[in-house]
Amino acid sequence: MSVTTHSFDLGSHTYHLETGYFANQADGSVLVTVNDCQIFSAVVWDKNFKTINPFFPLRVDYTDKYYAGGRMPGGFLKREGKPSDAEVIRSRLIDRSIRPTFLDHFNQEVQVTCQSFSLDPTIETDVIALLSSSASLALTGLPLKTRVAGVRVGLIDKTFVINPTKAEIEQSSIDLFITGSKENVVMVEAIASQVDEKTILDAIEFGQKNIKTIIDEIEKFAKKANIKPVELPEPTVTKDVDLKKYEKKIQTALSITTKAERNSALSDIEKEILENTKEDEIDAIKESIYKLIKDKVRVMVLKDKIRIDGRDLKTVRPIDIKVGYLKRTHGSAVFKRGETTSLTTLTLGSSERDAQIIDDANGEYKDKFLLHYNFPPFCTGECGFVGSPKRREIGHGNLAKKAIKPLLPDHSNFPYTIRLVSEILDSNGSSSMATVCASSLSLMDAGVPINEHVAGIAMGLVKDDKEFSILTDILGDEDHLGDMDFKVAGTKSGITALQMDIKIEGIDRSIMDAALTQAKEGRLHILKLMDQAIQSPRKEISQFAPRIVTLKINPNKIKIVIGKGGATIKEITEKYGVDIDIDDTGLVKISSKIGKDAEDAKQHISNITTDVEVGQIYHGKVSKILEFGAFIQLPVGKDGFLHISQISEEHVYDINDKLKAGQELEVKVAEIDRQNRIKLTLKDLATTN
Repeated sequence: MSVTTHSFDLGSHTYHLETGYFANQADGSVLVTVNDCQIFSAVVWDKNFKTINPFFPLRVDYTDKYYAGGRMPGGFLKREGKPSDAEVIRSRLIDRSIRPTFLDHFNQEVQVTCQSFSLDPTIETDVIALLSSSASLALTGLPLKTRVAGVRVGLIDKTFVINPTKAEIEQSSIDLFITGSKENVVMVEAIASQVDEKTILDAIEFGQKNIKTIIDEIEKFAKKANIKPVELPEPTVTKDVDLKKYEKKIQTALSITTKAERNSALSDIEKEILENTKEDEIDAIKESIYKLIKDKVRVMVLKDKIRIDGRDLKTVRPIDIKVGYLKRTHGSAVFKRGETTSLTTLTLGSSERDAQIIDDANGEYKDKFLLHYNFPPFCTGECGFVGSPKRREIGHGNLAKKAIKPLLPDHSNFPYTIRLVSEILDSNGSSSMATVCASSLSLMDAGVPINEHVAGIAMGLVKDDKEFSILTDILGDEDHLGDMDFKVAGTKSGITALQMDIKIEGIDRSIMDAALTQAKEGRLHILKLMDQAIQSPRKEISQFAPRIVTLKINPNKIKIVIGKGGATIKEITEKYGVDIDIDDTGLVKISSKIGKDAEDAKQHISNITTDVEVGQIYHGKVSKILEFGAFIQLPVGKDGFLHISQISEEHVYDINDKLKAGQELEVKVAEIDRQNRIKLTLKDLATTN
C-alpha cells in the first residue's frame, strides 16, 4: 500500500490531500482534510470503448453521512435516505464544474461519488468536495481540456475573504462560489445584498487568482502520485453529409418565430432527409443536421446580429403580467415572457408550526422561507414522468430562492412562514428567472413588506475565435446551441443572485463585464413593467391568510402561560381558537384565522404574565361573596380581595346590597402584603359599578 499526501495553505486554512489508503480499486480517489472536515471522493470510468453513447453519461453524487456530524439519522429506518436538497445542489455544483473539462469526443460513462466522513460546523463543504473530486479526476490519468477548482469569496468590511467560515459568511454582503481553470471562469453561483456589477466582477477576479493556486497544488499532488496518462483511442470521425440542397429550407424554418412551428418545420425537413437513408447512416446524418442548424444559428447571431425569433441581441421578449390571478390563494401572479410562463402562488403559515424541519448531518433546524419550482413535461409539449422533483427543479428553485431571500423582511417584523410555488406552464428559456419575477409580484400581492421588486434575466453567449455576441433573454434553443447560460437577478439597486454555466473552456472578465452590463439594461426594463403592475405591497394580507401577532414576555413567566401539564395554554388555544408558539427568549407568536381572536389571546397572555402593582386599575368579576367582603377575579389570572370597608365611603351594612356574584366592575389595587395577597378598593375610583 502506497499512500501519497500533499498539503498547502490557502486563506486561513491548511488543505491536506491523501490517496492510496482508501478505494484503491477506483480509478482515482482522494480524501481532503481541512480542520475537522474530511471529504472523500472516488472516480470510476467505463473502459469498454465498444459501448457507444450518444451523450456524455456523467453521474455525480454527493452525500452527507449522519455519522460525519456525530448524529443519528431520523425516521424509522435510521439510515441515510434519498438525497436532501442541499446534497442535490452540491452534486449539481460539482457536475456543472467538471463536465465542461472532458474532451468533446469522450462519451464513456463516468461516476463521481463524493461523501463527507467528518463535518466541521464552521466550514462549508462545497469547496472541499470540488477539490476532492477534481483531484480524484487528476489521479485517473484521463486527458482533459483543462483542470478546474473552486473557491468561495466573501466581502466583509469592503475586504474580500477567500473561503470564509460559516460565521464569516453570515457577516458578508456576498456569498460567491466560483469555479474555473488557470485562465478562465467556468461556473459562478452567488447570493448578494444588492451589490453592484463592478464589485461582483472584482470578487470573481479575486477568486480566479486563488483558483490558479489550487490547480497548481492538484498538479503537484498528481505528480507525487506518479500517475500515468491514459491513452484514449482516436475519436471516430463522422463523415459529414452533404446537405447543401436543404440549407435554404433549414434557413427558412429557423426564421419561424414560434417555437412549436419552428420545431415542427425542422422535424419535417429531417424526416425528408432521412426518408431513403440506410439504417447505419442515420446517426451520421442526424449529427450533420444538428451541426448545420447550430452553424446557421450562430452565424445569424455573430454576423447578422439577428436571432431565430427575429429579435436583435438586446431586446427582451414581450411581457404580460397579472397579479392576484387566483381567488383563494394568499398571493398570486402570472409572469409571461415570450413563450415562458410562471404561475406563482404564495402561502402564509404560522412561523413555527408550518416551517420545514430540516434534519441533516449538520443538525436540525427550521426553514421559514420555502420556494418550490415545478417543471411538468407538458410545459415543453412533451410526455414524461410526473413525480418527485428532479435535480434540475431543485437547482432552479434554489436559485430563485437565493434571488428573493435578501429582500424578505426580518422574521421578528413579519413572523410568518412563507411558501412560494412556481408552476411552469410554458417553457422556452429562462423559466427560473420568470420564477424570480413572478415570486416578487406574488410577495407584493400577498402584502409581504418588501421594499422593491426583484427581477431576473438569462443572458447567452455565442463566441468564435475572433468575436463574441451577448444575447439578452435567451430562448431554449439559444441556450442549447450557445456557449453560456448566465442568469442574473436583482433590484434597481443591485444584484441579489447570479448563476453562470459555460459550455466552452471559459470566459474572461471582458465578456462577463459585457454580459452584466447588458443584463442590467434588461433587468431595469423588466422591473419597470413589474412596477406598473404593482409597485408596493398591499396594505393588508389576504382575508384567507392566518393572522399572527407577537408578544414578548419575561422568560420566567413562560411556565405561567404553559400551566400545569399544559392546562393553561390549552385553555387559551381552545377559548380563542388560536395556535400559540413560545420560544426560550419569551417571544410568543399567536396565529388565528381571525385577527380579533389573536389580539384577544394576546391580551389574555399579557394579563396573566404582567406583574400586579399597587395603584393599577383592573376590570374584574365578583367570583365569591362573603359576609365581610368579596373575592374579585382579575384578568391577570389572580384573585384580589375587596373588603366591605373598601366598597364605599359610606358604611355598608349588607354587602349583598352592593355586590352580586358574577358582577363586573372596575377595581383598584390598594395593597400587596408580604404574602402577595392582593387587596382591592373602590374608594379611590371616580365611579363604581
